[in-house]
Amino acid sequence: MVRLAFIHFFLLFTILVFSAQAQTQKSRPNYQLLWKVSGNGLSKPSYLFGTMHLQDKRVYDFSDSVLVKLQECPSFAMEITPDSMLQYLFVEMDLDKDDTVNNIKAHLSTEEYDILNKKVIKETGLEIDKLTKKDAKSVAMLLSKPVPGKKDNATFLDAFLYKIALQQKKKMIGLEYSYEYNLLDSIDGKKNKWISDLKEIIYFDQVKEYSEKLINTYWAGDIQKIYASTGFNGSVAMDIRNTRMADRMEEHMKEMPVFTAVGAGHLPGQKGIIQLLRNKGYSVTPVEATFTGMASKFKEKAEENVWVNFTNEEGGYAVDLPSNPFPNKSLADKGITIYLYPDIASGLTYMTMSFLIPIEIKKDAEAKMFKASIDNMLKQKNSKLLKSNMSTFNGYPSYDFETYTPSDQMYSKGKMILRNKIYYMVFAASYKRENLNGPDAEKYFKSFQFINFKNPGWQDYISEVGAYKVSVPYKMTEIRNQMVSDSNQVVIAMASDPNEEVAYGASYVNFKKDSSSLMIVCIWHLPLKEWLLLEREKLIRLQI
Repeated sequence: MVRLAFIHFFLLFTILVFSAQAQTQKSRPNYQLLWKVSGNGLSKPSYLFGTMHLQDKRVYDFSDSVLVKLQECPSFAMEITPDSMLQYLFVEMDLDKDDTVNNIKAHLSTEEYDILNKKVIKETGLEIDKLTKKDAKSVAMLLSKPVPGKKDNATFLDAFLYKIALQQKKKMIGLEYSYEYNLLDSIDGKKNKWISDLKEIIYFDQVKEYSEKLINTYWAGDIQKIYASTGFNGSVAMDIRNTRMADRMEEHMKEMPVFTAVGAGHLPGQKGIIQLLRNKGYSVTPVEATFTGMASKFKEKAEENVWVNFTNEEGGYAVDLPSNPFPNKSLADKGITIYLYPDIASGLTYMTMSFLIPIEIKKDAEAKMFKASIDNMLKQKNSKLLKSNMSTFNGYPSYDFETYTPSDQMYSKGKMILRNKIYYMVFAASYKRENLNGPDAEKYFKSFQFINFKNPGWQDYISEVGAYKVSVPYKMTEIRNQMVSDSNQVVIAMASDPNEEVAYGASYVNFKKDSSSLMIVCIWHLPLKEWLLLEREKLIRLQI
């Protein structure tokens, strides 16, 4: 009886499961986002999947076959690989180009510009023409906040698949180069990509309503309706991109099976990728769709990620990152280089930096220094401190913290460390707080370590204001550049050997009285502690 009851239960369970699956399938009878590419001499099939560049949970509700076919293919292709795009944005693109409000005003109506200006004032407290960077790209990036909802994923669908492919150690392929994509900005009457982005920001409510409809259309998986919704029909730029991507897909498919993930709008139409591949002689057929929530059950493992070890010998540290970071020179005048890497695949942004503190920090004052540093950070962006605690790192005092910035809706987690006179910051940020305690963030923070400082060799320091040159075995940085009074000027430069606790300094002092002046240049080579004490005493005397 027990056996019979079990059989009845099993049959009932099976019927219910298949009925639920059939019902799900019935609600999406035209789902055709995954396509098989075969024939024309290919030894094994490749696959083409239409994505949507959003983080909404609904776009992740794709058919079961997507992850199965991704697993089968040894290579992964997407429109533009994240590293390629980041390289273009951080390094190759000229951020000073068209650095004027007139470029923005030329492409916006007076009403549009006023709306945009109000958004910038709300974000920064400044009008557009008062910003340091006021070109269209900088303003668009300042205001662009792809903040996911509480139930949304941390990153967009393409990046999610990209990360899985990285974990599976596949060959990564970019079907387009960043510069090619941006060269098409002027086609179809699109004067500038960043101007277009600014208009989306201006008309955010309308764009949000449009996106909501498009998400529901994408979830249904009917690529013809998606195509009709996007308005890509007749777009010269889209036709050029489709042709380029189909040609490069063919090139790589001849070498090995490729799983290609591109925006669903690229698939349909007479000049869409599906038809272009058919024109080349390939058989392109939809893969049967079933829905059991396979994507939601997928669990990533950080140890499977292929990361790089970034070593900063001048800063005296090393850390593991998804890829090599980009230098940010915004504080270069203070001798500080910040290294950033926004990881599109995980939705985390990583930051590291180190610099010499030109004052003596006593042991009982370390906590005060950390508090002053975090207070300054909070004040700059009106952020909130969520948690903090003093700790140690490799025997050195450190300070752990988490913050939240309401204006950016951004969570951050960091560690400050004081290693003798060197200050370190290890930092990560995300729109999702749980990301900061996830496997990627944990791997990042645990990998941070100290290394020996590199001696760059003897080099010249030239003081233009003091009209002198001095050679030192480390890079000189101006740490004081101020008017002591209306008539006196002091400029101090410093270099240090962190390994030996030795400092090299040069101080230029110009005393002016009436029409005459007295210039003094002092050269120092002392143990770091003594140098700092002497400099402090000298400055006090000068101020008196």
